[in-house]
Order: sequence, then C-alpha cells, then structure tokens
Amino acid sequence: MAAEDLKKELKNKLAGVKKVAILGIGSQLKGDDASGVIAAMRLKELIVKKPTGRDVEVFIGGTAPENMTSEIKRFGPAAIIIIDSADIGGSPGDIKLIEAEDIGGISLSTHNLPASMLIEYLKQFLKCEVLIIGI
Repeated sequence: MAAEDLKKELKNKLAGVKKVAILGIGSQLKGDDASGVIAAMRLKELIVKKPTGRDVEVFIGGTAPENMTSEIKRFGPAAIIIIDSADIGGSPGDIKLIEAEDIGGISLSTHNLPASMLIEYLKQFLKCEVLIIGI
C-alpha cells in the first residue's frame, strides 16, 4: 500500500474521531522489528511541529506494549492506532492497514504479550476502535 493510500484510508476510518492514541511496538535491538517504534517516535516529532486538529498522544510500547495500557486508558482515546512490524506478504518497507479482526492471520513482531490479546484488552476496556498499521 502506498503512503497516500494509507493516509486516505486512515482519514476515512478516523472521520469524526477527535482523540487518537498511537502505540509504537517493537524491539529497537532487532533491526526491522524497530519499525513500529521508529515510526511512532517520528510521528510524535511531526505532531509537535504540525498539529493535526485532533487530540493525539503517542505512546512507545517497545517489546512490552501492555505496560502502556494504564497511560492509554487515562488518555481515553476514541481510537488507537498500533504500529508494528508485520509479515504482510510484501516487500520490506511496505505498509498495510490491518483490521483488528484480521490480526490472527498476520504475523507481528515479537513482544511479551500476543498482539491479539493486547488488542482485545484495549477494545474491551476502552470501547474504542483499534487499527493496526503493519510495516
């Protein structure tokens, strides 16, 4: 998926959403597994320079994103975007918006808690939409 296509798809999915959490996941010690964390850190820099008109908070989950759930719950987002390395069947650097319901068939990077469990926890306790960007 091209970056412009992803941007359009996210814009459609987040129409009307005022409060968004972004959660970067991955290990900075394992090469391309760091892509989710690196993307989240870069987004944090960009949001400071160019506000989006939404209330956006970026969280760096690393290899234990479950440790950020209390902070995310305090923030109280209407939507969460998780960014992580994933085997999406493309070339290195490709990106894809993955529906939370489809996460079972996608291999995400290594973390302490399976991504599917984290997603279900966030959906259940925050009652918000969860989107995943796989890189």
